[in-house]
Amino acid sequence: MAAPRDALLRVDDRGGEPACVDGVDAQQVERDALGRLGADARESTQLASCALIVAALLLAAVGLYSVTAYATEQRTREIGLRIALGAQARQIWWLVTRSATRQLVVGLSVGIAGAIGLGQLLRGLLIGTSATDPVTLAAVTALLALVTFVASVIPARRAIRIDPIATLRSE
Repeated sequence: MAAPRDALLRVDDRGGEPACVDGVDAQQVERDALGRLGADARESTQLASCALIVAALLLAAVGLYSVTAYATEQRTREIGLRIALGAQARQIWWLVTRSATRQLVVGLSVGIAGAIGLGQLLRGLLIGTSATDPVTLAAVTALLALVTFVASVIPARRAIRIDPIATLRSE
């Protein structure tokens, strides 16, 4: 085992570079090894990035759900009165999802402005995309819109099923 290692470590007389021994170029071996290490580091970084993205989406979904559910719970009497006065399920659905949609619009406005601003500052660190990549911004917007819709489904369904008589008697 020591013989191949010693052969690779021999220094060529011409310039102090590792010698090419039996068709093996020591510099190429080193480049290949460093390339593999770089690829492993990139894969680890991508995996960590994906985990952070999923965690951020879950946090956004739980936050939107919580705020929407709380707001719906606070408006139970109003929703019950609207149902008693003849509001349709679609109107109640829109009433509940409108607040989540407002949160989405405000969040996206601040988020996209921040992403573009910070992206310009961190332009050198972005690889394979630009700070103002419209496809990325559109994909994030669509994904967050979907998360907002899913987060508002349960509170909206709960609001539609409110019994107006029980709600009005509870006060």
